[in-house]
Amino acid sequence: MKKYVFFLWLILSTSRLFAQNPSLFPDATWLQDVHWAGTIYAGISAPVIIDVQAHAGDQGELTFYLKADAEKAKPYIDDIHAQGHKYWINLDASRLEGISGEDIVNDNQGITDPLFGAHVSLEGTISSEKKNINRPAWRNYLIDCIKRAIEAGADGSQHDGAWPAFDSFDDDDLQAFKQYVIDEGINTFDWDYNTMTFREYLLSKGKTDNDVFQNDDDPIEVKELIKSWKSFKAIHTLESWQTVHDSCSAFAQSLGQNYTLALNAAADFGTKNGHPYLASDYYVGEFFDWGNYYPLTGSVTARAKIAEAFGKRFICWSSPTLEDIDDGDPNTGYGIETDSQAEMILAAQLYASGGLPQLKYPSDRTYPVFYLAQNNSDLLNSVSPYGETAVLMSQAQTIEDRRGLDGLIVVLQDINRSLDVLWLKSNLLNLQDDFTLANIQHYKTVFLPEVFYLTDNQKNVLLTYMENGGTVVAVRGNTEYCGQYDENGNTNTVPAWTSLADQEHSGVFTYGSGKYINIAHNIMESNGYPPYLYGLAYLNYKADPDNNYLAVAIRDTIQKWMNVAIPVQEVYSPSMPSYVRFFRYQDSTAHSYLYHVLADSVNLATRQPIPVDS
Repeated sequence: MKKYVFFLWLILSTSRLFAQNPSLFPDATWLQDVHWAGTIYAGISAPVIIDVQAHAGDQGELTFYLKADAEKAKPYIDDIHAQGHKYWINLDASRLEGISGEDIVNDNQGITDPLFGAHVSLEGTISSEKKNINRPAWRNYLIDCIKRAIEAGADGSQHDGAWPAFDSFDDDDLQAFKQYVIDEGINTFDWDYNTMTFREYLLSKGKTDNDVFQNDDDPIEVKELIKSWKSFKAIHTLESWQTVHDSCSAFAQSLGQNYTLALNAAADFGTKNGHPYLASDYYVGEFFDWGNYYPLTGSVTARAKIAEAFGKRFICWSSPTLEDIDDGDPNTGYGIETDSQAEMILAAQLYASGGLPQLKYPSDRTYPVFYLAQNNSDLLNSVSPYGETAVLMSQAQTIEDRRGLDGLIVVLQDINRSLDVLWLKSNLLNLQDDFTLANIQHYKTVFLPEVFYLTDNQKNVLLTYMENGGTVVAVRGNTEYCGQYDENGNTNTVPAWTSLADQEHSGVFTYGSGKYINIAHNIMESNGYPPYLYGLAYLNYKADPDNNYLAVAIRDTIQKWMNVAIPVQEVYSPSMPSYVRFFRYQDSTAHSYLYHVLADSVNLATRQPIPVDS
């Protein structure tokens, strides 16, 4: 009964509030810091305060492919500015949209080849539409388009398709890759780069467009060279985007303007194929990956926390409707106006944690919307920058697999844990490992989400953290324990770590004045085998009626051991103390919600942790 009264009170109280109205928490200044963006697509209104847009009302989305486009767009951008909004050009970085190469050649821009900057497949197919950002002809044209927009008054640009074109084996990248392996001293095995290109080498090994990156059955030399190819592509893409950023920023400054770059690079933060994020100001992300349902609030916060670990701001691209939570299908529910009880409860929670109400798709099922936050920690149920748990995001690990990390962060959100993501740098991407005890000593616990690759320095820092009384919670993999390898894949060379972390069973293991909590990988699927990664399984099965039991088991197991690490106090009360931090607990089958208070909470006026009376 208390829970029902609490939910009813929340719903009635918050249903009258505007998304940015801070009256629910009068001292929560972060509510005034949030800037909501409108849609990036043509003519779709958003029931929020619009801060950034890439459309011009009835005019629709503005383009800058041709020389005359800037003059046409300027009055619309002036009008957007007059309304107090910023304007960002929306330009796909991997293809031409709504225009042909011939149109550009005929525009007298100095381009004579309609296939300039084209994507070239392994088997030699040249695309008339797909492009490669690493090709100078396409990159320079992209810069010209952005500069046209800046001249017309644009404040920035956001780009879908910003990821490396791994599967483009064009002359520009093939020549650069040869120099890369020479400069880096990479073992080329049986590839003689003086007599054949890397493309010709792969073809000689029987690779095709369809299986070039399916490497499980390939000989070691092919696996290793393709891995080096991906590293090269990612680093080259970073350099390309840095060129775009620097060139356009300098041009804007010469006109007395500012410029912002936002990239959508397939949400692969920290991995080799996500490396271009480091050249951008903003990270463009999704609520969910298509085909794998993401819990609405948990997913956004997970992505925002990862972005924050890189010093980036986060833009949420897609906004699924609240109806999605009823059937787990992100492709249904468009335009439906009736809210279910689950929706109303979720909407109340979103308000309570500073989020906007979920935006409806228009009834004609056109396009999604996105919003942008001034501070990533302000998103939805991350109501302040204080975190009780440090989640270690190993760059060396995420090069191998990222979705385990994503999924386990979502688990922590679903069991109401305040967290910060800390990024462990790796020399695999030419970055200095600067991890020290100071990075984690103020956190109550450190969480290792199936992190199998840790440098010796990182392991020694964690051992010192436990010696001083800290708690490490580690989710091991199907066959591997956390920290089993160094960043180069060598078997662990820190004996003290091996003896502590190489545990087959779940349990608490003392180390110094602290403890190591091992979460064993022993939950079985219906076929009798454990999933490869708990995090991956959680994302795949959370909304799957046939396999939901597995996601529930993973969630409950991690909650059990996190409760051992840091006990949580539940609160059912008709009154809301000003310092209470709310976190969602969702039963993924019944869609029921509880509200929890951390053992340590946060004063919203000072953002300092304060104790909660038992």
